[in-house]
Amino acid sequence: MLLMIEALGGYIAVDPLPRVEHVSRAYVREAPPCRDWLAGLLARAGWTGADNKTAWSIVMRESNGRPEVGTGGLFQLKASVWAGTDIWPADISNPDQNAAAAFKLWQRSGWRPWGITQSGNGIDARDYSGWDAATQWAWIWQPFATWRAHYPCEVGP
Repeated sequence: MLLMIEALGGYIAVDPLPRVEHVSRAYVREAPPCRDWLAGLLARAGWTGADNKTAWSIVMRESNGRPEVGTGGLFQLKASVWAGTDIWPADISNPDQNAAAAFKLWQRSGWRPWGITQSGNGIDARDYSGWDAATQWAWIWQPFATWRAHYPCEVGP
């Protein structure tokens, strides 16, 4: 569509939407760096973006971010299931080794071992079939969702 504009005693045709011959890379605002130690540790293990948020929420649900809690470290990996496999780290209480082991497990099984769907938006309780729905909600989803709402970093695009 052309507009006719009066100029210099005559009319000129002007395209109100100029054509762009060259489009440069669109500006995308990246999330600022997160200063949370746990989110940083999880990023070093391999999780980024929304997956980092899900991993962080699982760790907070499982161990409150304290590697010395229980016998399975940050992710509460169960020795009865994983010891003796290539998942099990040399030192389960070492946060970096625990996160690396959990990342390897996640690459194979998604979030299912922790009862969360791959999108991080629901319960995947197939491995918790012995629990009734109320218990699954109280022990899997509710604490996870609460921590997810308190994730300390901004998730980028």
